[in-house]
Amino acid sequence: MERPLLRRRLIKTVSGVAAVGLVGGLATALMGGGSAMAATTITATLNTTCTIPVAGAEEYSAVVKATVPDSAKVGDTVQLQNFSISILLNVATTDALQILGATTLEGSITAGATLTNASPSTLSITAAVPVTSVPQTTDKNGDGPAFTITATGVSPTATMTTAGTAKLSATTVNAVFNPKNASGTSVLPAAKQNIPCTFDAGDNLLLGSIPVTAGTTATPAPTAAPTSAPAPTATPKPVATPVPTATPKPVATPVPTATPKPVATPVPTAAPTPAPVSTTTHINFTANGTIGLPTVKGSGKVGPGLVSTDVNLKGGTFTGTTTLPNMNISGTVFGFVPLSMVASFKQVGALSGKLAPGATDLTADLKADIGVVSVKAAGILPLTVSTCHVATPVSIHLASNGKGQFSPFTGGTVSSTFAIGNLADCGALTSLLNGIFPGNSNTLTLNLAAQS
Repeated sequence: MERPLLRRRLIKTVSGVAAVGLVGGLATALMGGGSAMAATTITATLNTTCTIPVAGAEEYSAVVKATVPDSAKVGDTVQLQNFSISILLNVATTDALQILGATTLEGSITAGATLTNASPSTLSITAAVPVTSVPQTTDKNGDGPAFTITATGVSPTATMTTAGTAKLSATTVNAVFNPKNASGTSVLPAAKQNIPCTFDAGDNLLLGSIPVTAGTTATPAPTAAPTSAPAPTATPKPVATPVPTATPKPVATPVPTATPKPVATPVPTAAPTPAPVSTTTHINFTANGTIGLPTVKGSGKVGPGLVSTDVNLKGGTFTGTTTLPNMNISGTVFGFVPLSMVASFKQVGALSGKLAPGATDLTADLKADIGVVSVKAAGILPLTVSTCHVATPVSIHLASNGKGQFSPFTGGTVSSTFAIGNLADCGALTSLLNGIFPGNSNTLTLNLAAQS
């Protein structure tokens, strides 16, 4: 009865040892093949430039960390352990994210690298950026603080193929940034979340190295060297009696050289602090909409046109130009006579505007020279004069609806109510047209769609 019990205990013991050995073998294989090897942590700081839609081209410091084996031999499988990449996002990026209303940032960072003496020699790691809080504080200048995001991920494996020194070097880096507001809504459209980055030219991109050996070779036992017979001891030669040294003549004491007086070191002039450079993002919008002229009960379609802007998100301002094609407007004169006209629109000077906090609403101001290309009343063409236009450029104040439904990266609707004054250079019909068209309640509505 005791033997079966003893046998079961023996089987359990052997099984347990086998399980421990299997786990240990897997852990070792993750680091460097099938043999236990010591590990070392590599840390490298790389400078990178990333183009952020909300901030433009920005310089960042990226810190790459990973654990690699101290050594390997041909045939070993190696893998970066505990891989992470941390990027310090600068003040300009924090400012832009605050302006967009972002409270968190998440996404991923994809890093490319090469490993010599290995197959495959090209590696790619996509590391996840967890939800990270965007600082909401600002200093006396209105700037938010820099903050760090850290991405972690699992690297692919590579097999060592050649003895020597395997060098691990960074090659590429790109990111996906998804900033969200307090309600969890992305404040950047998906098409704008891909962030291209490059390492600075001329920088040392070497991350670390691994010595690779060809494997263990048996060392032959050394051949014993024959013992040589001792050489006979030489008979010492007699030592000659030394000749006495002549007494040296006294040397004159040199006159000491006068110590020069110290010269005061000039105080260096402090270098002036460079003024901050405003970063703008160029965004084009396709413009379609309507125009209304209540004095002739007229309305017409506008577009497709182009609104081209340069947006300074940190300052919450933008400038730009508006280009619209001729507009066909239909209405009536005297309440019953059908009227159709072709009007032109030409911006005068620069368009300027402001973004509300969070960049979800805007206002814009521009001046325009509105012209009358042709007018038909009751189907008759009484006017076709290319020089007919408003005597004074029209002031147009455009604004979104104030409900947070506009985005500089997707677009939205803006509208204006504006006044048209007297016309000029319309020939004999100038006085007649000035009795019809001038008014204070004209309307312009534009639906702006950001171009990719």
